[in-house]
Amino acid sequence: MMNIIEIPDTPDHRGASTGAFRRWIIIFLLLFCAAIFAKPYSANPLKFKKLAQESALTASVIYQVFQDRKGFIWLATQYGLAKYDGYTVTNFTHIPGDSTTISDNTVRAICEDANGNLWIGTADGLNLLAITPAQQRGQSGHRFIRFRHSPDDSLTLCNSDIRSLAAGADGALWVGTVEGLNRMFSDTLANGEVVHRIQRIHKPAVFANGYITEMVQDHLHKNIMWAGTLGKGLHRIDANDLAVLAFSKNDTTAMPISSDYIISLYQSPEGLLWIGTYRGGLNVFDPQTGHSVQYRFDENDPNSLPDDRIYGIAHDAENRLWIGTFGGGVACLSNPIRELPTGNQSRIDGHFIRYQSNSRDPQALTNDFVRHLMIDRSENMWVSTNRDVNVADLKPPKFLHISQNPFSDNTLGDNNVIAILEDRQKRLWIGHHTGLDMQTPDGVFHNYTIDHRNPRSQGGFVYALAEDRYGYIWIGTFGGGLQRIDPSTGDFLYVPHGEKNGHVYPDSRIADLMFDSRKNLWIASPLGLYLLNNQQLADVKLNPESLEFVRFTTDSSEGGMSDNRISTIYEDRNGRIWIGTANGLNRMNPGNTSVDLHIDYVPKNPEKGLSHPGVTSILQDPNDDQVFWLGSENGLNRLRFSGDRVSGVQHYFDREGLPNSFICDILDDTSGNLWITTNKGMLRLNPSDTLMQNIRTYDTGDGLQSGEFTIRSGFRNAAGELFFGGINGFNRFFPDRVQENVHIPQVALTEYKQLGVTVYDALELSRISHIEIPYDARYFEFTFAALDFTYPNGNRFAYFLDGFDKNWSESGTRRFASYTNIGPGKYVFRLKAANSDGVWNEAGLAIPIVIRPPFWQTWWFRLIAVLAILGVLALIYQYRVEKLLELERMRVRIASDLHDDVGSSLTKISLYSDLLREEVDAENRQTLLSRINNLSRELVLTMSDIVWSIDSRNDTIGDLLDRMHDFAMSALSPRQIAVSFDVESLDDAKKLPVDIRQNLYLVFKEAINNVARHSGATEVRVALHNRQGRFTMQVHDNGQGIELAKKSSGHGLRNMQMRANRIGGELTIANSDGTTIQLNTTML
Repeated sequence: MMNIIEIPDTPDHRGASTGAFRRWIIIFLLLFCAAIFAKPYSANPLKFKKLAQESALTASVIYQVFQDRKGFIWLATQYGLAKYDGYTVTNFTHIPGDSTTISDNTVRAICEDANGNLWIGTADGLNLLAITPAQQRGQSGHRFIRFRHSPDDSLTLCNSDIRSLAAGADGALWVGTVEGLNRMFSDTLANGEVVHRIQRIHKPAVFANGYITEMVQDHLHKNIMWAGTLGKGLHRIDANDLAVLAFSKNDTTAMPISSDYIISLYQSPEGLLWIGTYRGGLNVFDPQTGHSVQYRFDENDPNSLPDDRIYGIAHDAENRLWIGTFGGGVACLSNPIRELPTGNQSRIDGHFIRYQSNSRDPQALTNDFVRHLMIDRSENMWVSTNRDVNVADLKPPKFLHISQNPFSDNTLGDNNVIAILEDRQKRLWIGHHTGLDMQTPDGVFHNYTIDHRNPRSQGGFVYALAEDRYGYIWIGTFGGGLQRIDPSTGDFLYVPHGEKNGHVYPDSRIADLMFDSRKNLWIASPLGLYLLNNQQLADVKLNPESLEFVRFTTDSSEGGMSDNRISTIYEDRNGRIWIGTANGLNRMNPGNTSVDLHIDYVPKNPEKGLSHPGVTSILQDPNDDQVFWLGSENGLNRLRFSGDRVSGVQHYFDREGLPNSFICDILDDTSGNLWITTNKGMLRLNPSDTLMQNIRTYDTGDGLQSGEFTIRSGFRNAAGELFFGGINGFNRFFPDRVQENVHIPQVALTEYKQLGVTVYDALELSRISHIEIPYDARYFEFTFAALDFTYPNGNRFAYFLDGFDKNWSESGTRRFASYTNIGPGKYVFRLKAANSDGVWNEAGLAIPIVIRPPFWQTWWFRLIAVLAILGVLALIYQYRVEKLLELERMRVRIASDLHDDVGSSLTKISLYSDLLREEVDAENRQTLLSRINNLSRELVLTMSDIVWSIDSRNDTIGDLLDRMHDFAMSALSPRQIAVSFDVESLDDAKKLPVDIRQNLYLVFKEAINNVARHSGATEVRVALHNRQGRFTMQVHDNGQGIELAKKSSGHGLRNMQMRANRIGGELTIANSDGTTIQLNTTML
């Protein structure tokens, strides 16, 4: 792992001496002049994107770039550790007093061990990034475990200033410091705990006065680790016995390394070590022989190394070697050697292509002081400099982009390209807003100013180009009319415009030019269509004023055009001329130059005509002569003909997958595909794909000059190369060489939120096995990334919540998925992604989700609820049974009462009645009648009591007291017995069960009857008390006592005792100053 080395005499780490300062001034001036006066302007230089401009990266000095096995990019910076997912940067910095943060902000080295753990070397210790998903919101799901040097502990690092890290083949982590080398082993115990052991390889004789700058594991010999040092050369370390073999520039071998100050290392597939040194250039070292050869900087050779300070070495898939230098930018060696040359040659020449900073070029390197190089899995090169990280796509470009370089004489004259033509001599002609350019086959530009001969016109706008059979280039301008240039001399010929001296000339505003198969020149203008016969072009000394043009308009006898505003002209394979206008399409028969077909825009019936009246481009289908493709200002049209009749029309808009509905131009390639430019990108279409299911769209991320192209700016040369102009230059490409990015992107979840609050970040999501969601967090959201860094904003995504969604949801470039009101259950969130070229990672990722139900929806709660319901039902059933039994008991009691009281009385009445039927004397008759009368009254009262006792309207204590009072008064007042009531702590409104109410009342009634009939009393006191948990009813009279009345009251006393027992009461009768009858029962 490479690390920046501070050298005392580097320009950014010391005060420059006067001589050194002068040298740097001279170098700066030379570079400035070279940039200003450079002749060739590369059509396809590396284009560097700046990470700080596209993310929240705050550090400017980046020491190392590292890609982990999951695909994330990690940056070692002067201000801490940073993680990048293609869209956002997450920073990890040291916080004083917080031992869980990184130990120091100066991060110099990053490495991943065999278990996927990330190790970070800083200026003050080694750090292990430990990831433990947070258990609560607001907690961090990661922490840094620190390892430092301790003078009193030999099991610690030999020094805390970490300069390089490397993962060994044996699983150990090799740690290079400023005072030696260490190995760290991570052992997993039986209980799962991981224990780290540090082994020092501190050998002063080897590492004294020089520290470890870079290490690389030998991939041919797994037990060998190579270590570069600062001042002590190269070291070969055997991991088995820790034997060290040193290689130095002072070795007696004929071909030693050029410097002992080693900064970077790389081992080629053949086993050669490429060694980057400080001021010793680039060395190629053969481990088998110990010999090396060098590539060096040569100020007289522009193809040599740009600088002898080599800080980064990387190898790409095309077998190119990329070299990062400290002061000379980046250099590419396209064909690195695979074996050392024979002989004692110590220095060899190489052809290096240089890529350096240019403050006037926003796509150049930001800085030439390169700290590190890394090539990721999708072949993007990351260049760490003293100012930002630069990222360049090393894959072959899809489209070459040519634009104006305002700081070069050899460049395009203007970026607004309107017309392109390649002549038969392979010269490229480009018309734009300010004139005409010609680029020779070897890349030299010639700029021409168009003389429009009208100061008020915009004659410099070149709208159309065409080459005649004599090699002259005809130019259609906007305002300057029709012109012709002789490529051999650069002389212009100007054709008059308008009507002059009885001659008809084309209008000054030319929209399109075309030479047909008969070599006639067709000219489109806003005032109609013009034709120049080929015979007039044969005159070498052409007099433009003598030219005779035929004009076709809406009202001309030859024409009959649908509109005079002609926009484009096209000849099909049958020689028929198609004319696009601002109001539909016309077809002209070249034999009689008459319009024989109009196709219009029909707003009320669009299926019968064009999608828009403004036609911008026309192309006959390359595979079917009966099909034509028309571009318009709103939509792409596919016309199928049956003879001369349109038999079918299909319209395509952006809703069918076009990048935009404004069609600028249409060309076909040698494979029969259509290439269509729009106001928002370009697309490739197989014309047989009439449903637009497999179209491929391209945008600026693919290398287009911009999203906006210009109308009719397309051109296809004889070799099949296509050209399209736009507002930022033009693109040129061979369609069959357009290569897609085949890298399958890794997919990662970067954030998980519940109710808008972050629960897990990317690190935590990479370690958790599932996600549990409480029932009340019904809104949750995932953010994700596709870790292909070619064009991150063009990466596309699709997701599927298994168990809820019925189909995959394609979100395009949107990087989040949200769900709301998902019911409790088990689900699986599945995610897949594609790179910007549509290559999908179909495997994707999947993470189980468990939405916990509320407790009332759990199985145990449902079981309890079922049991509770069954219990309630059982209680209700039992209650109803009790009520039925109570009703049955009441019926029995009523029947018993009726039998005992009513039945007895009726029996007596029946006997007395039988006696009356016998002949008795008058006195006995009167006695019997009296008895029957009394029994009848008692019977009525008994029935009244029974009815009262079961009437629910009389169920309160107040009703009972009223009944008692009324009965006592009615029974005692006729006998001149005074009665008084003493009521205490009774709630009149409280309801009493019917059996309590009935039995209390009947006990009271029997007691009062005894007083009235047998006591001979003159006063009765009734006490009703409800206190101390007991109810007491006491009836006391001042009569003759119970003994005198015993004979007549025995039946009544038994009834009272029976009724007291029914309500769980206790009945007592006392004879003291009269009779006291007392009933005690539970509190009412």
